Amino acid sequence: MEMELVKVNYRGIEHKIRLLHEAAQEIISINSTGEILTRVVETAVSICESESGFILLQDDLSKNIYIRAEKGFFYEKPTLMQVRGNDSLINHVIYSGKPVRVTAPDIKIAIVFLAKSLLCVPMISPRQKKGALCVVNWYTSNEFSLDDEYLLFTLANYASRSLENVQFVNELKKKVTFDWLTGVMNRRAFEEILNSSLEYCKRYGTHLTILFIDIDGLKTYNDTYGHVAGDERIKAVAELLKKQKRITDHVARYGGDEFAIIATNTDLKSTKELAERIQKTAELSTPFSITTHCPQPGFTLSMGMASYPVNGKEAIDLLKAADKALYKAKRAGKNQIMCPD
Repeated sequence: MEMELVKVNYRGIEHKIRLLHEAAQEIISINSTGEILTRVVETAVSICESESGFILLQDDLSKNIYIRAEKGFFYEKPTLMQVRGNDSLINHVIYSGKPVRVTAPDIKIAIVFLAKSLLCVPMISPRQKKGALCVVNWYTSNEFSLDDEYLLFTLANYASRSLENVQFVNELKKKVTFDWLTGVMNRRAFEEILNSSLEYCKRYGTHLTILFIDIDGLKTYNDTYGHVAGDERIKAVAELLKKQKRITDHVARYGGDEFAIIATNTDLKSTKELAERIQKTAELSTPFSITTHCPQPGFTLSMGMASYPVNGKEAIDLLKAADKALYKAKRAGKNQIMCPD
């Protein structure tokens, strides 16, 4: 009888190790944070044969701890629910970095949650935010074993590394997609979206207009106030464009003091209305300068437009037409909005 019991336990741990191995291979190939968290929680519940499981991660801005994924949770909507109670076991795990495995009549997990047995391990990696992976039995006092703790800890390490890889890839994508100074798209991303938008226009017969925007007199402004102040003005223009555009439009810093907007499903007439609104807002603005410590006078913008299919059917043709219209606006005395000839 004793030998048979050992044999059953052996098969049990072997099965759990196989579950861990399969999950680890899958997790490292996933490039979505949400999918990683979901797969990890499902594996944790299976390995530990628990009633439920969940992952908690610290928010970057508020530093509060929230449930980000769960399985079998008794609460109706646990996702993004904040876990409170500084004296709870979960907070102890997250901030001490040490696992907790306990069985008791009433375990205080958070300020309003009580359970019968709990196993919670930290999620730790050099770049990853604080977090924890937990499995819980709410109604039965089934004890979690030392093997469960080891396997859950190993799973949490896989999860942390996978999340860190996704974060690194996303940061890298952001660096090659967005302008470092203004936070809007860079020229490369702009042209990629322009090409895909044109394909959509060709397929469904819709319009598209490019609006090129140039900050008038930025060189003189730099010479007067300095290049740091000039950078502030560039950022102010970017913020203005982001506020004035529609949700479906795309803003980019095309280069230096020049910006561009893709106005989707919009013709020249509607885009000119957008341009006039931007122009008026710029003239009335008084952005505060951290360099000169006082509000700076409003600025003027020169703009050129080109629309698909009127001014061109390919990206290169539209870009040339919009650039030519912008040059015409500059020659006409600046603070002008021009269309191609």
